[in-house]
Amino acid sequence: SKKIASDINIDIVFNLVEENSQIKKESLLEYSNDIKQLATLFNLNEDNIASVIIDSYNETMKPHLNMKVAFNKAKDKAYYPRLNNKEETKINYTNSEINSDTIIANKIKLMEETGPAVFLEYLQNNTKVAPADLYVINSLINLNLPNGIINAIVDYTLTKKNNILDKFFAEKIASGILREGITTTIDAMNYMKSLNKKRKTTIGTNTNK
Repeated sequence: SKKIASDINIDIVFNLVEENSQIKKESLLEYSNDIKQLATLFNLNEDNIASVIIDSYNETMKPHLNMKVAFNKAKDKAYYPRLNNKEETKINYTNSEINSDTIIANKIKLMEETGPAVFLEYLQNNTKVAPADLYVINSLINLNLPNGIINAIVDYTLTKKNNILDKFFAEKIASGILREGITTTIDAMNYMKSLNKKRKTTIGTNTNK
């Protein structure tokens, strides 16, 4: 199966688990991608995800690592930053190029410091994220995109799709970002803004014909 890129070092995670429990590294190898995905989803560091694994592992059960339990424990450990009023961090994708003024800088900081599951909860007024939306987020994680860019795609998709996290639309945007070789959140946001400008130009051209 495809390996998932993650900010965590999985070997450090396994070592922490071994040092603080009776769980052996060998018994966790098959869960490597699931662990990385969970850490990315909630933006957890090695210490936190190791703790989640220890609390969710049961040698007498199959599977040994209960991912449903792990999901809930990871959510409990997730970093919830002090979030501003949503209107104050709302991005207008129809304006000129996005720059680093205070509102934009705050939004980018929020995107880069927050796991995608927590960020989406914030966007929908702290409502629990639906399984279908988590599926979309995980599909973006599987493309090895950093959290800041994933969150920017989520924000843009909801803006353009009437608060629906459309999987096809989000993955199409993500593919374009990967093709362009974009690696920063602000470049991703400007890329999406340029798409919006092209779309408006195309509509205008078609109308004038």
